[in-house]
Amino acid sequence: DVVGPQLERSHLDIISAGNAVVEVEVQGQLPALRIQSTTDPSTIENREWSVTRAVDFFAKQCRQQLRLRIGRFNITQAYLDDLTILMDSLCNTATSNGLFRSANLLKLEQDQAQPDTILVEVNLEVLYPANYIKLTLVV
Repeated sequence: DVVGPQLERSHLDIISAGNAVVEVEVQGQLPALRIQSTTDPSTIENREWSVTRAVDFFAKQCRQQLRLRIGRFNITQAYLDDLTILMDSLCNTATSNGLFRSANLLKLEQDQAQPDTILVEVNLEVLYPANYIKLTLVV
């Protein structure tokens, strides 16, 4: 067993400021540590691992499905319609599976500057983890 110094609540708060949650469930027991952060602390969307994991997973799913449709077809309206149905389906599945609050296809069009390229834009409304609960009691 490793025994360290007794930590006060203020010490645990300082440690927790780096998006590491330190809790001592029972006085005298060793603290539990949970880290749920990435290396980019700029915003909650970039900092929180569960958010970036969901976005990365969705991006991988989209790339896998779209890759099957690259290089085999000419760009026609029917092709664009097929891609729109595919992307709408991916967005709906991600939302119904609880990956995001919402996922909506904003744009799917042929690039005017590079006509062999399709531009796809999806808006994601991410779900945030309950990392903190601030309780105020008024008497």
